[in-house]
Amino acid sequence: MIEIDGLGSVAPRGLKIYKSKGKLYAYHRKSGVKLNGLRHVEDGRLRADRNFLDELEGLNKPRAAPGPGSLGGLFAMWCLSPDYQRLKVRTRADYQRVMDYLKPGFEHFPLAKLSPAKVIAIRDAAYAARKRRFANYVVSVISSACEWGRLRDHLKANPAAGVPAIARPKDLKPANRPWTREERTLVLGASPTHLVLPITIGAYTGLREGDVLNLPVTAWDGQTFRCQASKNGELLEMSPPPAALVAALDHAQRQRADLAKSKVLPARLCLNAYGDPWGRDGSGFRSSFFKLIRRLEATGAIETGLTSHGLRHSVGAALAEAGKSESEILAMLANRSPSSGKVYTRQARRKTLTAAGVAALDAADEAAEKKR
Repeated sequence: MIEIDGLGSVAPRGLKIYKSKGKLYAYHRKSGVKLNGLRHVEDGRLRADRNFLDELEGLNKPRAAPGPGSLGGLFAMWCLSPDYQRLKVRTRADYQRVMDYLKPGFEHFPLAKLSPAKVIAIRDAAYAARKRRFANYVVSVISSACEWGRLRDHLKANPAAGVPAIARPKDLKPANRPWTREERTLVLGASPTHLVLPITIGAYTGLREGDVLNLPVTAWDGQTFRCQASKNGELLEMSPPPAALVAALDHAQRQRADLAKSKVLPARLCLNAYGDPWGRDGSGFRSSFFKLIRRLEATGAIETGLTSHGLRHSVGAALAEAGKSESEILAMLANRSPSSGKVYTRQARRKTLTAAGVAALDAADEAAEKKR
């Protein structure tokens, strides 16, 4: 029950309330919209004003389906199009989260009023609510939908086309930083069995997370490891793979044979703790992976910032530091973009030149010392 100013105690529908770190939070359960104004009174009871109740009741009211001239209507048409359906499952899921976020306030917003200034306002509100990356992604999704609609005469111009992204803070640590060998050893040593294989594959192939989780059992035949990158169709083939990867793959095959005695297994190479696929969007894997990473961070065993995609950067950095060419790095990472290889070779050259500079300074100090 909540005491509403001037109304007494009421039991509002569709409200989710929880407390975190001493702070009270209230959300509309169905839409996820955050509601402000709920507070504790001195005896622990909950209290709010009439505006809080009016906003909640407005969110509870059924609304008509958005028309074709609205942002919600555009999203609906876009989602049914072949262009949208051809997107990867993970991409569609990410887009849907943005559309769900926009739905309460902008489902019926007229496309004719959707200006660059309005998109910037939406971006800034998303930044305040969910930080920079999500805010920029909101603009990206709106822009993709509007560009699709512009080409089909649903609107005259794409109002999000020229909206700049919120700049990354210069003091922010790099995302998906490379793992050190020591970190890789520590994480694999602490990993439950079902995480060892996907982490090892990522560490020795540089494959993207989605490609690792969706590898068929035929990817490894005991001699050759094969995978076709879903992003660009490039083929990665190792015959044989690195020894550590061979050991992990063979161990997983033996475990699979034992598990197959008690249940029918799916045709996936990487399985979760129950012998099932991780799921096409990878959310189950990320939940287990980051639970492990956060536990190791809390104990001080590893530094912050490890991600599964960081393993891809580790492979690229290791190859560059070993003197491999940009084309060799591209082949290993199943990548087509020349700029990707340049990033790693440029970093490796900078590291080599820095080491040479340090050696030169030491040599100069030694020479000066001898003259004394």
